Amino acid sequence: MKEPIRILHWGIRGHMGGIATFLFSLYKSIDKSKVQFDFLIGHNEDIVFEDEIKAMGGNVYRVTYSKRESIVKSYKVLDDFFEKHKEFSGIHMHSCFINYSLPLRLAKKHNIPIRIFHSHNSQDMYPNRSIIKKIYMELERKSILSSATGLMACSNEAGAYMFKNREFKWIKNGIDVDKFKYSQEVRDKKRNELHISSDCIVMGFTGRLQYQKNPILLVEIFNEFQKKVENSKLVIVGDGEIRNEVEAKIKSLNIEEKVVILGNRNDANEMYQAMDIFVLPSRFEGFGIVLLEAQASGLKCFTTMNVPKEVEVTDNVYRNNTENPEEWASQIYNNYLVSTRNIDLKQFNEYDTRNVAKTVADYYINELKGIQNG
Repeated sequence: MKEPIRILHWGIRGHMGGIATFLFSLYKSIDKSKVQFDFLIGHNEDIVFEDEIKAMGGNVYRVTYSKRESIVKSYKVLDDFFEKHKEFSGIHMHSCFINYSLPLRLAKKHNIPIRIFHSHNSQDMYPNRSIIKKIYMELERKSILSSATGLMACSNEAGAYMFKNREFKWIKNGIDVDKFKYSQEVRDKKRNELHISSDCIVMGFTGRLQYQKNPILLVEIFNEFQKKVENSKLVIVGDGEIRNEVEAKIKSLNIEEKVVILGNRNDANEMYQAMDIFVLPSRFEGFGIVLLEAQASGLKCFTTMNVPKEVEVTDNVYRNNTENPEEWASQIYNNYLVSTRNIDLKQFNEYDTRNVAKTVADYYINELKGIQNG
């Protein structure tokens, strides 16, 4: 039996971010008789879903060092790794930043035929960088473009940000659609776990608590909304570097009893069932996969103009172009009751992770054939 081609992925981390969600869903759905994934991470890092990855035949290699730790080691350990591992047909890098081209450059040096850089963001997450850092990032961009054999992005905005005027392939962020189908039974179970009554209106959020997601505005929006709907709660699924700031804002508004921060969860698909409204006030997004999940769960979704249009699959997405929480709350209040949880999931076929996995697998296989026959 012919062995599957092996693709080495870089970019997954210990937290449940959008890249991790996308990549693990892709891995579960891909035909592993044709394509097998391995994962390259930092020497001292954890990785989500590691046990599941190994159970499906994937390897996790703790190899990389950051340049901050050691410029020499960051190069040498990767160079040695690629010298030792000749089994890879490709490397597929996933990133929200333009500041790490080294794996692609070394993969090119060691003649790995497929070298993909995949953009997952539409703006710099740290816009106030120094001039030196911005120059460095532009040099890294040039290095990525000269080392990659293929460019991918999760949206048109993400591709334009990362690759400027270069052509790229749009790879839809897939989800396991069936997992998000509304279930009254699951809704009741999750609400019981959270001690939330059946008649309470739950505003929900899923994602990292970081600058990009604008969670302080989320809390301010809910504060205004709960003045209009007294029997309401805010449920936050996720964690992040500004959690303390979020908690401080909640305390300052005296709404601690109405807000639940659950941290990272493996049952986010079920938590959507407990919600009535989904709010994502992001400053920018590469795609906004949580909006896709929320729509599949039949939720009314409220977001900013900064989230790519590609994420709108249903008519349940409302946009706002203001930082005024009262305006958000009024928009939500005027629309949240006009809702049905019975969504036709056929609308999501092109985003079904099984179809996305086939697209990606075909890309790898056809690229390799073209290189071998070229």
